[in-house]
Amino acid sequence: MSDIVPHLKNSETPGKVREYRATLTKRDFDQGFRPVIVELINNRTGRGTCLGCTDTPCITVQDRDMALPEPLNVFPGDPVREVCPTKAITWNSSIDAPEIDADSCIGCGLCVARCPYGALSLTSEGIATIEIDDPDDLTVRHATVLHSTTHQKSIRTGHIGSMRSPALIQMPDSIANLSHNDGNRYVRNLLLECGIKCRTRRTGDTNIRMDGVLATTNGRTGVLEIELGYDVLETPRQLLDDIAVLSGRYGFKVEKIDAVSVITQMPAVRSEYYQVIEDIETVLNLRCRTVTVGALLALLWQFVRISGFVDDLFMVSSNNTNIVPNLEIHLPGSISNPPYPGSFSPIR
Repeated sequence: MSDIVPHLKNSETPGKVREYRATLTKRDFDQGFRPVIVELINNRTGRGTCLGCTDTPCITVQDRDMALPEPLNVFPGDPVREVCPTKAITWNSSIDAPEIDADSCIGCGLCVARCPYGALSLTSEGIATIEIDDPDDLTVRHATVLHSTTHQKSIRTGHIGSMRSPALIQMPDSIANLSHNDGNRYVRNLLLECGIKCRTRRTGDTNIRMDGVLATTNGRTGVLEIELGYDVLETPRQLLDDIAVLSGRYGFKVEKIDAVSVITQMPAVRSEYYQVIEDIETVLNLRCRTVTVGALLALLWQFVRISGFVDDLFMVSSNNTNIVPNLEIHLPGSISNPPYPGSFSPIR
């Protein structure tokens, strides 16, 4: 399948085919794995329904989502904007709404989190599903597309589902089958939804070797290395090269650059990985952060956004081989149920 999303209704001016009958004020996910209940400003409630957004936020990431501050914005990022790493969600022009290929869905929840109107949810099996029938008569269909420059902002409560979802438990196997480019885009989209501006390297670009660059809301810049397989030992060393490029080519001060590795599972306790990170900090005073896909999914599923890599967040060493203590600040009471083994601490 082409990397370009086959969505011909995409336009420069966002719009919707349908509209709620009153302003949307709340989307209640409760404990997850059920249709989202929405509340309108006139106190009417019911199941959230797809409004047929022409900019399809559940399918595509917009350019504005990936915009970075100058001079970092010149980084030649991957132009492919698909949200779903397996292309399981596509536009069906006959119904003016997206549809889900259940066989392709890995249950990551990205499309669910990105829907502004509560139309998407996950089943208990971890498959995305979309409501298009408006069972509670909360919407009205327009004769022509109703154009709007922004989506409504509403309160979002609850979470997408339990951390023990079968889809999350199987996530390491699911993402191991992704191509290198799809895996990088998956991580990019997870970071974006967790509050970290991110741009990953475009396909075939040999001029820029780093996997990606970051910008946080607390004003810092970052370099990114992604390894969704088992060869994680090289990521801290690659981060050193990335910092040299960002400093030498773009003029950023080394002390203002965050170095971030995104991996699937925490390395084994006796892995040399932790010692390499510790050595880099001791000798060069550079702190390399380790973020797992499981940690990003935990943040995403509870709608937690972080402002940046502050204090000891995602720091590990030979004496501290897990990311539990600092992550618990953002996810109180949830650390005891990691999405899958190795999400927060080594398996062995």
